[in-house]
Amino acid sequence: MVAFALALTGLAQDTQSKLTKQMGLTQNLGAYLPKDVPFKDESGKEIKFGEVFQGRPVLLIPMFFTCKTMCVNIADGLVQTLAKATKSDSLKPGRDLDVVMLSINHKETPELAQAKKVEIFNLLTPPKGRGENVEWRATAEQGWHMLTGTEESVRAITNAVGFKFSYDHRTDIINHPTASMFLTPGGQVATYIVGPTFPTSVLKADTAMAARNEVGRAVDQSFMFGCVRFDKAGKYTIVVENVIRLACVLTLIALGGAILTMSLKERRKR
Repeated sequence: MVAFALALTGLAQDTQSKLTKQMGLTQNLGAYLPKDVPFKDESGKEIKFGEVFQGRPVLLIPMFFTCKTMCVNIADGLVQTLAKATKSDSLKPGRDLDVVMLSINHKETPELAQAKKVEIFNLLTPPKGRGENVEWRATAEQGWHMLTGTEESVRAITNAVGFKFSYDHRTDIINHPTASMFLTPGGQVATYIVGPTFPTSVLKADTAMAARNEVGRAVDQSFMFGCVRFDKAGKYTIVVENVIRLACVLTLIALGGAILTMSLKERRKR
């Protein structure tokens, strides 16, 4: 059993090595993003990346709109936090911060981006004409940007923030980490958020820090969700970068405990 556990650990390290060669995160705190990179917003309008900065902090979320797994969790996590915050009139997009969802799939279109934005806002607020605060929604929509662009444009931004992902042109497979980053109003990387959840306290603290043009410290990413990819059968598979390693550690602990227990029992019998 010990030999099996050691073999499993070796497999985990090999798997992790292959994954981290394809995707990962380097926290480029303090780096400035290029503002002249061209994109299209959800309406199809051609803009420069710098146009998303309107004197407010920017929450940048690299993702892709047709993803059915972790990207959905990221969007849902952010919506849940912002929905709670609206009750206390805090963290309002278009007033306190801007949200930029950047598609890392250069084949996606503004039409897909617009459909995703409608889906998000129907979760964040009731559909228009059903008793919601129309003014609140209009302001929030102006502060929520869904960008699509060429592979060169996408890479220019993701490289600047240290967001490493792989795209297979032959199979259309995308592997990417689940991470977001706050940018200062001047376009500087202030903080990172690792994982698909956005705790209210973290979101408020990071928004405030970026608004003050301050740069925070690196966050722990030891158990970051690794990527979303297609398997050979064409089904979605969630890969967690360190889950295999964690499972191996737990296996070793369990085996060690079992061996210790058996050893103690033998000693008692003697």
